[in-house]
Amino acid sequence: MSDYAACECCGEFHPIDEHELLFRLPDEIFKLSEEDCDIRCRLIEEMAILDETRFFIRGVLPLPVRHRTRPYHLGLWAEVSAEDFTRMFELWDDPAQATEPAISGSLATAVPLHPETIGLRVAIQMVGANLRPALFLMPVEHSLFNEQSRGIHAHRAFEYADRESRAATSECRHVIPVRTSNTGRSS
Repeated sequence: MSDYAACECCGEFHPIDEHELLFRLPDEIFKLSEEDCDIRCRLIEEMAILDETRFFIRGVLPLPVRHRTRPYHLGLWAEVSAEDFTRMFELWDDPAQATEPAISGSLATAVPLHPETIGLRVAIQMVGANLRPALFLMPVEHSLFNEQSRGIHAHRAFEYADRESRAATSECRHVIPVRTSNTGRSS
């Protein structure tokens, strides 16, 4: 049975264990036909390469939720340099990877409920051998940065999780719903 929290915005009760968003692929790869993807892409667990010149890592962007101890996570893709991609690949299963300094990248996923997010600069921190790296937006005037730095209400987490909130966009077939506690690499 789920725990529920009263929403400060609408007064309704929302489940605390709502699903989180996890995007299947970077947007540049997702929009390719299946045939083009087979020819132009290499997909390796939480990593992707496009045309041997563009390199992507899937991570989680934590959004603090007011009155909760556990953040809501968005499973997003970031584009990184070839050198950083190679280093992350080398460290992918290393239990000591969290001691590595963060690398820089840029978001490669359009996040629903926000204006353009592709290209926003992020710091990517490897956090452990069985976890997706954490993505932290660099300071910028943007609603997603505000949510990550100031936190969100439970209602906003519900909006992210609610498939109907995204039904007007093509995001529905691009999103994999995952359980809140699943930030590991198995999905």
